[in-house]
Amino acid sequence: EPKEPAEPKLVSRPAVVKPKEPGRVFALGGITVDFTDGAETVRFAGKESAVSPRQALLFEALAKGMPNPIGRDFLRHRLFSAHGSMTQKDVQLDLVVGDAKRAARGVDLTIHELKGIGFSLVKP
Repeated sequence: EPKEPAEPKLVSRPAVVKPKEPGRVFALGGITVDFTDGAETVRFAGKESAVSPRQALLFEALAKGMPNPIGRDFLRHRLFSAHGSMTQKDVQLDLVVGDAKRAARGVDLTIHELKGIGFSLVKP
């Protein structure tokens, strides 16, 4: 009587963790934004804060505009896709900025909101 073929055994292997490849780095006026995927950071005055990818884009845009404010419209287009309502993007922008303000304080920077205009990044 023929035997049924044995079912193949599944062998689990440990996941291979690849080192993070360095990403794009933006530096201007002593502010450095590292866009390494999964390890985004902002650095200033010898201090470093971990940030999200969107916060990294925010810091880059604000640093490029220093000392001038960057408008909400520009930031909405820079940080978010074309999909979604303006109201939804405004709420998301406020959340990203709120979290970025905490990261900024960790490196001795300040993000100011200018009502009706946008945001600016200020050095001490």
